[in-house]
Amino acid sequence: METKRCPKCGKQILEVTEELKRLQGIQQGIEWIKYDRNSSSIESHVNHLVTDGQSVRVAQHAKNLKSQGYGWHEGRKPLKYSVTYWAKINFPL
Repeated sequence: METKRCPKCGKQILEVTEELKRLQGIQQGIEWIKYDRNSSSIESHVNHLVTDGQSVRVAQHAKNLKSQGYGWHEGRKPLKYSVTYWAKINFPL
């Protein structure tokens, strides 16, 4: 039987599947909230997890300086991708 490999990273497909399962297990405890750009309930200037469905980053919701409204920022720079979901960061005590 021939071993299939991921075309992007070259790892065996079984390894990639196990890595996905591990990552999903880590994220099971995270309550992801669909991003509504008109919502005023997102706490500003506090780190949150954000995703565009492809990657996860840490960002803050803050006022846009060059346009109206609020948006997601890494440090002082606006994110360059569209956030679809966000989550509060809650570390266990």
